[in-house]
Amino acid sequence: WGGKAPPTKYNGGVEGPSNWRHRGGSFLMLTVCNIPQTGDDVRLAPRANYSDGLLDVLLIEDQGWGRMQLLQTFLSLEAGTHVDMPLIRYVKARQVVVVGEDESVPNLSGEPLPRPVQAYQVTCLPGALRMVT
Repeated sequence: WGGKAPPTKYNGGVEGPSNWRHRGGSFLMLTVCNIPQTGDDVRLAPRANYSDGLLDVLLIEDQGWGRMQLLQTFLSLEAGTHVDMPLIRYVKARQVVVVGEDESVPNLSGEPLPRPVQAYQVTCLPGALRMVT
């Protein structure tokens, strides 16, 4: 791969406000958020609202990307304008199940989990944490 990490193949589903949706394939990035911004300047999930009881899922598909298009997409993360671009899927979900073709090390708020996993589930539990603003 010439120093480049191979794309991860996922096969899973998201339970949205009305039902489960399945999305399989190869993705450059799969992110589950509950807040709009990560770090100082990256708006991965610009439509996220921590009090809506839903997770925001961002899938960047691994197909058809030219180098310039990929660069423009990653630069658009700062403004949050990437969500309507082709090859990007952005959905709201109550629950997300991710099954990888191989084991990978998911990150939880920037921290890698202690061991690789092949599958994991993320569930939004409305009202489980009280936020003071």
